[in-house]
Amino acid sequence: MDWIQSAVLGLVEGITEFLPISSTGHLILVSRWFGQDSEFTNMFNIVIQFGAILALPFIFGKRLLSLDQKISIQQSWNLWSRVLLAIVPALVLGFIFSDLIEGFLFHPIPVAFALGLGGLGLIFLDRDQNQTGWDWSGLTYKRALLIGLFQCLALWPGVSRSAATIIGALLLGANRKTAAEFSFYLALPVLGLAATYSFLKFSLRNREAFILSPHDGLALLIGFVVSGLVAFIVSKWFLHFISKRNFKPFGFYRLGLALVVLSLTFLT
Repeated sequence: MDWIQSAVLGLVEGITEFLPISSTGHLILVSRWFGQDSEFTNMFNIVIQFGAILALPFIFGKRLLSLDQKISIQQSWNLWSRVLLAIVPALVLGFIFSDLIEGFLFHPIPVAFALGLGGLGLIFLDRDQNQTGWDWSGLTYKRALLIGLFQCLALWPGVSRSAATIIGALLLGANRKTAAEFSFYLALPVLGLAATYSFLKFSLRNREAFILSPHDGLALLIGFVVSGLVAFIVSKWFLHFISKRNFKPFGFYRLGLALVVLSLTFLT
């Protein structure tokens, strides 16, 4: 992987991580377009996601670190205990089925079908009442766990972790802002652990590559930094966007991309 490709993949990751359009799906498609289809590429695509989520402390910094004077220690505990509960199902299933997922689903056709189905979900499940649904005070342990179960759908590349959690929250009656913000919070532990696990698995399978070559190490660093900087800009825009509009434009984008991918796959 050359450094321009790693920068482009970092750009793609930064744009797509917090939008409900599937960062993993886009990275798989762009990687295949570059002719990159290796175990290093799969590891690279997961690790640079951690670069994107490092944008979160700069967006929710005080709240994440429990330094916001408007939020009590009890409220902070209520939030993070629900986040930790919600990530359990995806972590368990991801650990058990990670090899099967990489072997059978990290390909353009499965990604395209997932993009299309997720797009339909965003189009038909987002309703006007989701602008005025429950906020953080309505996030019970039961609702958090149910949203976590929806997040498991994102183990299929192309579904989108943020789309799965957002759709789950909307179906449970959350307002759009809370649904989006909760998906951001879930990203921090889920993608952090996924990136660490993927890097360690790659290193143990390729012991001679435990210390990456200077070229690969710099490629990984470039993708990591670019994804973080771009994710900060895009996530700020996204939160402003959904305060005024719904998720349907992202659904139509997903459907269009799915049709393009399927057309190119079957017609070439």
